[in-house]
Amino acid sequence: MTDTKAALDGARQILTERFSEDTTLVGKLRDYVARSGTVASHVVEGKEIEGAKFSDYFDYSEKWADIPSHRALALFRGRNEGVLSLDLLTEQAEGQGLSPAETMVAGAFCIAE
Repeated sequence: MTDTKAALDGARQILTERFSEDTTLVGKLRDYVARSGTVASHVVEGKEIEGAKFSDYFDYSEKWADIPSHRALALFRGRNEGVLSLDLLTEQAEGQGLSPAETMVAGAFCIAE
């Protein structure tokens, strides 16, 4: 079981590296996330009192394109201080299909669904 997990982790790292080296793909993904991505933040369990100065972001979400720079900096600072967890959300695939980002990756590398 451990060998299988290690092999899959290794394959995932190799594919991630190949995908990240494709500048056209990375540009398309960056544009897609900038247009349709949403940033969500949540307080890390047990950090409510310690991180009170970030309380506005304990349960927060906003489209990435709409977040002003000062708010993005506050979110990153809260994450760096271990108070907030951040997620970058994109459209979910409907049914069993691929998400738009997965479709872009699959198309760039001629991977059939």
